[in-house]
Amino acid sequence: MAASNDGRWRIAVTALREQKATVVAATNSPAKVVELRQGETLIADCDLVKGFTKGIEEDYRKLGHFGKGGGEGYVWYYQGKGKLLVCENDAMGLG
Repeated sequence: MAASNDGRWRIAVTALREQKATVVAATNSPAKVVELRQGETLIADCDLVKGFTKGIEEDYRKLGHFGKGGGEGYVWYYQGKGKLLVCENDAMGLG
């Protein structure tokens, strides 16, 4: 099990050639699997996306003019076709 609440770590898991792999993930808060179809985009703040499957592209960029009154205004963009594991961060109390 690997853990990080700061959003700095990105772990990639791939099966060995001609083998299947199963990934087990645990979260402290309620989690949901979101499936993106081709052409759809998920925009997330606060590192809410904990993992995603092959076929999803991740980018971190400025969102418009947000951040003028506080906050940095940067968000995560996820595009492509695949699944994402979405969960609030510890102690956010959103769930």
